[in-house]
Amino acid sequence: MKLDPKFEVKDNQLYTIAGEKVEFKFVDVNDIESQKADEKNSFYCIVVDQKTIEPEAECYNEEYLAKLRDYLKEMEETGCYAALHVIPESATEACDTPETESYVACVKHATRRVKDCENLCGVYLCDKFAKDGDAAKIALLIDELNVKHGQYVYFAGSEVLVKAKKAGEEYSGRIAAL
Repeated sequence: MKLDPKFEVKDNQLYTIAGEKVEFKFVDVNDIESQKADEKNSFYCIVVDQKTIEPEAECYNEEYLAKLRDYLKEMEETGCYAALHVIPESATEACDTPETESYVACVKHATRRVKDCENLCGVYLCDKFAKDGDAAKIALLIDELNVKHGQYVYFAGSEVLVKAKKAGEEYSGRIAAL
């Protein structure tokens, strides 16, 4: 299922597809069961540990992912937007490690489970994952997600954005600076 993009990035700033600059500040959601996200046109960053999504290697918590989908659908009804921020269990500097591959697979699996949620506009590039190591990790994650989620934009702090620029404009040009 391919969704139309709602946002685009120009010069690392977020814009609507109509070309209007979007001023936003994320409101972190750490618990989808108790925190409501209901302020129209607000941006929420759903923060979740990799262990919550993937309690064991390649074994995903489908019950949690179903709740995440329901949560996003409720947000959709109220006109809110979200980004997914998965905090890795562990991080390494190299791109070709089991830890990196596991993290990318986890984020990819989670986004597939919520693929019909139009208000999930992208993924937050976690400092713990993206800041350490080479730019290839950022490129790998974006490339993997882009296969099914070409509508996504990515969000990152300044240190990760500097790292993404080393991967090339095709990556850094899709990242909105926080």
